[in-house]
Amino acid sequence: MTADQSVLKIYSGRTYVHTTMVRHQGTALAFAMDDQRRIVYAVLDLSSYDEKRGELDAAYWSENPAELAFPDEIVKVGYAVAPATAMPRVKKGGRVEAGAEEELGTAEEDRFLSTTARLSAAAPFQVLSDGTHLVVLRQAIGAAHPDAVFSLSGGGSSGDTSRGDLTVDLAGVRVPVAADTLLCDRFLLVGGLLKPVTEVRFRRSRHRTEPESAKDSLGASDMDGKPFHEPTRELAFVRNLTEGRFTAVLTPTSVEGRQRWQVFAYNGVTKRVDSFNVEQGEDGLFNTQGTRYWTSPDPVYRGSVFEREPGTCPFTGKDLVPAAPENPLAETALQFNGTAGFVDLGVAEKLKFQGRAYTVEAWVKPAAAGGTVVSRWAGSGQGGFQLKISNAGRVILEHSTGTALTSVQAIPAGTYAHIAASFNGSVATLHINGILSISAALGYTADGTASLRIGSAQSGGSVFNGVIDEVRIWNRARTQKELAEERGYRLVGNEPGLIAYYRLDEGSGTRVYDQSDSAVHGTLSGTGASWVTSQASVSDHPGVRRDSFTLDGREVVSGLAASLYYQQEEATAGYQEVAKPAKRQARVLLACATRPSGNTAAEAQIATVDFGVGVDGRLAAVPDVLALTEIGRPVEQNVDQVTAQERRVTALEQEATTIVQEIAALNQEKASLTTEVATGSVRAGDSTDPYRWAFWIQGDHASGYFRQSLLDPSASERAYWFTIGNGTDVRLALWRIPGAASRHGNPMVAFVDLDSNYEVLDTGHPDVWPTVVYLWPHNLNNLPASAKWYVKGSLTGKFSLQNVSNDLWFDGLHTNRTEDRAETSALVKAGLAIDLTKIARLAALPGLIEQRTLDLTAKQAQIVLARDELARLTNGLLGAADLVLPMPHLAIDTAGLSSAGALLGFARTASTPYLMDSAAGRLVLYFRGANGQFFAAYLDTAAVRGCSSLPGAG
Repeated sequence: MTADQSVLKIYSGRTYVHTTMVRHQGTALAFAMDDQRRIVYAVLDLSSYDEKRGELDAAYWSENPAELAFPDEIVKVGYAVAPATAMPRVKKGGRVEAGAEEELGTAEEDRFLSTTARLSAAAPFQVLSDGTHLVVLRQAIGAAHPDAVFSLSGGGSSGDTSRGDLTVDLAGVRVPVAADTLLCDRFLLVGGLLKPVTEVRFRRSRHRTEPESAKDSLGASDMDGKPFHEPTRELAFVRNLTEGRFTAVLTPTSVEGRQRWQVFAYNGVTKRVDSFNVEQGEDGLFNTQGTRYWTSPDPVYRGSVFEREPGTCPFTGKDLVPAAPENPLAETALQFNGTAGFVDLGVAEKLKFQGRAYTVEAWVKPAAAGGTVVSRWAGSGQGGFQLKISNAGRVILEHSTGTALTSVQAIPAGTYAHIAASFNGSVATLHINGILSISAALGYTADGTASLRIGSAQSGGSVFNGVIDEVRIWNRARTQKELAEERGYRLVGNEPGLIAYYRLDEGSGTRVYDQSDSAVHGTLSGTGASWVTSQASVSDHPGVRRDSFTLDGREVVSGLAASLYYQQEEATAGYQEVAKPAKRQARVLLACATRPSGNTAAEAQIATVDFGVGVDGRLAAVPDVLALTEIGRPVEQNVDQVTAQERRVTALEQEATTIVQEIAALNQEKASLTTEVATGSVRAGDSTDPYRWAFWIQGDHASGYFRQSLLDPSASERAYWFTIGNGTDVRLALWRIPGAASRHGNPMVAFVDLDSNYEVLDTGHPDVWPTVVYLWPHNLNNLPASAKWYVKGSLTGKFSLQNVSNDLWFDGLHTNRTEDRAETSALVKAGLAIDLTKIARLAALPGLIEQRTLDLTAKQAQIVLARDELARLTNGLLGAADLVLPMPHLAIDTAGLSSAGALLGFARTASTPYLMDSAAGRLVLYFRGANGQFFAAYLDTAAVRGCSSLPGAG
């Protein structure tokens, strides 16, 4: 055995075609699909050390891989009322299915063909951990596959296409149980083995919510003792999968323990990447309905009614209605000027009604003139329909039979409203804001050759004047309840009967994208239409949010990979106050191999898109078309460019050094002035100059505050009190009053508190006793007499002071210990004050230091960018230690979430990439090159907030 082989664990006996790994509860598991579409797994058990096995991990893998046991039932996610569909029981040695009453022993049953394992497509699959369960996601086979099974009219399923009880659709096509969709199964890791998850159902009906009768009871097994295992769940909203091109992650929310499912899937029909964000239910699975709230239909009572379930309003007796969304997310819309401009959808054969049932709905904000909203119209008698708004604001539906249906209500000009026209084949109905307006019989002839348009008619109609948003076209008549409940939500795009869906959120350009599987995209024509911000009351669906995008000029050629990560920012924490990386915003990175559209000979490269994650677990919205910039090792650069960049790096470093020196000098000056203010500076004659005196007074309090007193010993019955802060020291300085004359050679001064914004001692505050002295804000240039004092004497000897507003002299500063609200007060120091200019300088220094610190942070960020650019210019030889390539910014959505993306010119591969977090705190991208070698690229998760210095007002 070679050294390399000693670290490998090799399983033989099968041909493995797809592999994946996952870490679950600290244990690593490896999964593989063989060429027979069977999925097996092995467990790396490091829970105990075995001296015979040694220390290498390879010795602790499972001795042999075990086959994953899938359930024998399947259920569609979002259809809780429908029971699980049982898979056919197939006898070993062939494809013969057992009868309904026939019993098969374990040895007689083909467990692969008798379970949902037969539905696994030969394509890459994914396994992820939610912390409790291991979740296996796999693509379902197509309807034409030999192992496909079809629904039976009496319940159950069968792979026998010759049966006469197979369910068929309106076109007579057999309905498969699952085809080209996403399948989900959960398992528990118990003792090194993966076990299916059991659930509780009614024992007789075998249904989760519907009992067979009043005698039915809940249990973990049926009446025959067969345990209830969780069925395979089909995510039917993830459609048209091909070659396993999907990936999923769980995104966090601001609510502890709450997450959302995020699924990316390449749609083989629309050739676009679908992004599904689904609420995670309380059981950890998929809550496609979402958490909804209900309120009164009457606006008067909506503030008093808020329910989690549908019901009846206690005030009006009417059914509750869905509560309006708090955060509308309509994004953009199209505004038409009433003279020119429309969205041309072409002939759109897929969207022709031909007299059959349909529904057309949209959000509109008409101007006074109104006009055509949606139409296939070339004039009366030419076939088709026209939905428009009259000059009076009434909604009108016309078929080419010469008659029209006009709403009773009118929409006020300049007001957003939801309008809907439905037709069941004979009767047409108009709804405004989910409320029935009018219904009547209306004939319909063939559609004719007119093109389908938004905003005008091909002929015989007027161009719309106003705003149009959220256009939806269905091939069935929708009910009033459906319209009322869903008009305020974005659709997923694959709802039953939805054949076209135009969100009109492109925001720019002339292309309008259909978000349904019909992929009937439109073109904005004429000069009379422009993109505007929509104010329509439309928000994300509470359960499922679907966005769809494509990469400009490129097509996906591999599976998808996605990973959740957190940006890291330096933050000071702990007793040592050391800056360490801390998790900040959650983000999701998506990666896949792409090549230029239509060019199969071109070399494939990995494309990446980076999404911000909101507090609700939803991803940043991105444009419908993403134009990715290619990044990679640059071509040879001009020597002058390199030299110029080197000089820039040097200059920035010198500027940063200068700022550091300035900050150090300012801190030193601040420390010196602080000491000087506290101790004063002695000069000749200071002791006899009252303008240089300062007093430190200290007090203790018992009743929430205390008072100090200045007493005249010759008139002790009169005390002057002044109040200061709780338990703090007070420094009072004698400041010269500008322009004040002395009396008998005694200068006039003001007592200024150096610690309270330089407030002045005042005896004449109108709200207090005449004997109380308060610190009060005054201007030295306009002091009242009650705040002016005469002083005489020497600091080292006896000194006295007198208030200008009375005749009493104070021969000293004393303590009054008899006041019931003061315990202790004392003159603790009499010193010398510093110059006013120095005090002002000391007050300004903290702001200067803070500003220069911000300048240093900004300068350091500039240095990092300059070094990265130098590394790029010199192919990584100079500047930063590694060649760092910035991820170009793409967009910021209405919620403030950012997205970025790039085409990695250095990552050339047509294979599916692999993303995982590394021990160094970075996100690593593994990919296989053209020659079979494995490469790695790292996404640095460290983030530095941008900052800029703005001049203040002074």
